Amino acid sequence: MAYLGSQQSISFLLLCGLTAVIVIFNVIALTPSKENTIEYNSSGGTYYVGSKKLQNEVNKVDSEAFMTDLFKELQETKKDELIQLMKKEMEAELKPIIVSELKAEYRSTHLEDVKKALKEQVLNEFTDEFYLEKRVSYSIFEDLKADYLRKNGRNIQNYAVLQALKDEGLPEIQLPLGFEIKLKNRMERYVDRSKYFSHLLDDILLKAKPECDALTSSERGSNLDPTYQWDSRLLSESILRGTELNIPGPKFEALQKAHDQVVQRLKFLPDPLPEIIQGDGIVINGVRESMRSILITVASLKDSGSTLPIEVILETNQDYDSDVCDKLLPTLNGKCVILEKEVKLSQSNLLSDHHTRKILGILVSSFDNVIVIDAGNLVLKNIDSIFHSDPFLSAKMILWPDRWHKMTSPVYYRLARIHPGEMIRRDGIANDQPIVRILPKNKGSSVHFHDLENIPKSVSVDSGQMVVSKKEHWKSLLLALYYNMHLKDFYQPMFYQGAPGSERETIVPALHVMNERYFLEAQKFPTYNIDNHETAFAQLDPRQVATFYNDWKEFLAERDMDTRLNPYQAGFYTETLVKEFIASKKKLMKEVQVDIEPALYRMSEYTPPESLFLHPHNPRIDAVENSKQSNTYKRRNLGPAPAAGSIDWELKFNTMAKWVVCNAITSDSYWTKVSADQKEVCNSVSQYVEFLKKDTRDPKSGELSFAKMK
Repeated sequence: MAYLGSQQSISFLLLCGLTAVIVIFNVIALTPSKENTIEYNSSGGTYYVGSKKLQNEVNKVDSEAFMTDLFKELQETKKDELIQLMKKEMEAELKPIIVSELKAEYRSTHLEDVKKALKEQVLNEFTDEFYLEKRVSYSIFEDLKADYLRKNGRNIQNYAVLQALKDEGLPEIQLPLGFEIKLKNRMERYVDRSKYFSHLLDDILLKAKPECDALTSSERGSNLDPTYQWDSRLLSESILRGTELNIPGPKFEALQKAHDQVVQRLKFLPDPLPEIIQGDGIVINGVRESMRSILITVASLKDSGSTLPIEVILETNQDYDSDVCDKLLPTLNGKCVILEKEVKLSQSNLLSDHHTRKILGILVSSFDNVIVIDAGNLVLKNIDSIFHSDPFLSAKMILWPDRWHKMTSPVYYRLARIHPGEMIRRDGIANDQPIVRILPKNKGSSVHFHDLENIPKSVSVDSGQMVVSKKEHWKSLLLALYYNMHLKDFYQPMFYQGAPGSERETIVPALHVMNERYFLEAQKFPTYNIDNHETAFAQLDPRQVATFYNDWKEFLAERDMDTRLNPYQAGFYTETLVKEFIASKKKLMKEVQVDIEPALYRMSEYTPPESLFLHPHNPRIDAVENSKQSNTYKRRNLGPAPAAGSIDWELKFNTMAKWVVCNAITSDSYWTKVSADQKEVCNSVSQYVEFLKKDTRDPKSGELSFAKMK
């Protein structure tokens, strides 16, 4: 009603206006000349009131009948215009209300039908994907196998008894010849390793390729100067962002979407079957390495007393040497595994990189608990027991540090949805400096970024050796492989920003994304030098490193000091503190007392962590290459001969090099391929071994425990 009242008011005003116009027009038109005008004089004034004709017209205008006719005429002529005006105003006001009411009515009527259709669609898609995952990951086979074990447990138990009796060497219990091989082959019919790894690559990793172009040079930004991890350099968030790494919004979203996709798929991936990985063993990474370097590492393992089986990972059939792989290695409990037979390396150029294939080699090896060693990395003592002690038992992965501070960009952590917390470490602060209260507004510039909770330690990784339970860390190893597949195009500028590295820095980020445990502590490893030139460096025994850190923290706690102080940080303050620590750990030991003689005591020195691996790198232990050099075989390259009672590692490893070229590699095809004469190389390294024996205080290092020399 209010709306109609307002419309009548408008019409009334229009009507009054038109009426006034008509009245004025009629007055002017009907005004006669003076002589036809009636004069009216009252109180001295003279007024002309017009003629009678005019007076009559005025009376008509003023009449009720005229006004009624005029209003009717206006109403008829303006009717359509008024209706259109009212319609437009009503549409603007009422249309949103009507649309909202219709939506609500449709939703209440059809919502359940839409929900049902969507549920069916999602269920079908999930069912297809779920059973594809189950089928290719052999989870269904595992369930069937478990059911078979329940139904046939007695027969399997009988076989186990026969096997145990056979292991005891009882002659009257003999399994048929080739029975074990037949049983293994029968089981392998149901598990196709090649298909399994193709599924991991094709359906999970390659499928999650970012849908965007590679980062341009301007987007990658600049590099920071690398810093040794024993230096207390502050690398805050603002400094790490100072490289101007700039990934545009749409490209960042595409990268994050692909990352979310692969992480989600990996988190729901079932564990690999025992037919894929099982048992303990050693893997030597021989991808794009010489057979000589591989065999030097094998020799160091066997001479140390290791009895674990060995798998040597070769890249292609061209790297295969039948004399070594089919004849020599089986006598040393080893075998060759050819990567291109396990997976289709040609299916994507994303698998062509050396470091990508290195991680792929770890995955395709048949062991679960595995010691991974780069070819040319040498073992200094028996490592077999590392699986049965901490830190492996508690962490299931042991990593060794490199010499650099980690400089991963905060951009990566945002992409991976890893949120930094509060400061929990102090690698960015000198040991002799107190921790001051950091205001939240200064956190980005005043705190070492990798000292924050949820963010990895500032210690970089040396991937020349690794100990890992693959079953426990299957998902993080696959994610590290994904990072390496896209390292050059996307992740390299995020992970390194000037710090040295390759595949090594992809492992720790993957572990944090998958929330998997690992052991990694800062160390200042021993180095070997000639003329101020580093020729080799060692890595320490992690079992002793773990004990050392426990003792160190206990020492600091007893003195009410910050237990996060880094014992390997450079500086006089830390050196003095470590000396005090070592002195405090000396123990007074009682000697064995004989009869009634007075008891004797001796002071037991604290033993720091010992070396476990040695990396000769300039030069490497390689008889073919070293025999070509003018000075390598004319001096000791690991420093002076060690003192009496110490092992002469340079003599030991060059004796192994002599075994490799004189005894182990004998095929003519190999020596033709490397363009070298076996006899000349053998003579050259043999003469060098004799040179080393002249000043050694450990002549036994010139002998090998696992092989006889010609």
